[in-house]
Amino acid sequence: MKTYHLTWATQGRQPAFSAEEVRRAVLRAIASVAGRDIALFAIVDDHVHIVVIVTPERLARVQGALSRVLNNRSAAPFSAPFVRPVTTRSHMASLVAYCLKQFEHHGLADDPSIATGSCFPDLIGARRIPGLTLRISTALPRFQLREAHAAVGLSTAIVPADDTTVRGLGPRRLAQCVAHVFAVDPAFVGNTVAVVAARRVAVRLALQVGMRPRDIADALHITPIAAARLATRPVEEADLRAVRKRVALQDAAAARPRPPLFVREPGRLGDAPGPISSSGAVAVHRGAVAARPPVPGAASLRGGRGGPTATELHFRLGES
Repeated sequence: MKTYHLTWATQGRQPAFSAEEVRRAVLRAIASVAGRDIALFAIVDDHVHIVVIVTPERLARVQGALSRVLNNRSAAPFSAPFVRPVTTRSHMASLVAYCLKQFEHHGLADDPSIATGSCFPDLIGARRIPGLTLRISTALPRFQLREAHAAVGLSTAIVPADDTTVRGLGPRRLAQCVAHVFAVDPAFVGNTVAVVAARRVAVRLALQVGMRPRDIADALHITPIAAARLATRPVEEADLRAVRKRVALQDAAAARPRPPLFVREPGRLGDAPGPISSSGAVAVHRGAVAARPPVPGAASLRGGRGGPTATELHFRLGES
């Protein structure tokens, strides 16, 4: 098994996934085709980083499956991916901070500790997506979570929220936390396996902390009778714990100081026109347009034929 750093960028660096429900769908699709091969990932406005652990023979298959998933859901086509072998422990260690700091690195307004495109919630157990098991300990046996906390600006470990804190959210905010944990549509649209599981966990946790059944039913857009049925279904303790961790994580993210924001004009400093955050916002961190460090790992193999493209040169100059 070998470790590879794959990077996709949209052609013209146009925004790829501007809607939150699309980003969540992309994340679930990525997990469905390569979830057990992934060690780290970062999904930002116009490009995607995924670190995988696969055999050389399986690499092309995983690369192709991920390319199809991204292109099928992107508002702009992705160029062929760049493949960089990760050959040293120091290179892999640098990729932890590199992936977690992508939002800051590109001056995006998204909070790296809670953004849908960040793998931090998965690293600490605050998200539950079927098939997604980050293999960071395989790629980096000495990895410790405090390194991830430091990368997103959190000084202490996240402890699951208690009943009082969860109850204080109210049913609607609790429902939104559950939607984040399962990466489902914020409106809980449909009856997919993931949406039904999310509703089941939301109902069970709401009743566990003392909320009224009809209130959580309204927040989930279901009837009280449906909520009562869901309350009888089994749920995994890990799912309930993940929601409590998400609640605590959101509180910790809101409490820590962050740099002030300013509005940057689209199209300046080499940016493609359009939204400058993965959520479509134009507010970015002050000072975030400073010179950017190079991508970890010097070696790169192009995922196509011929000489370097303009996008490839863009990457090699340290712009992604």
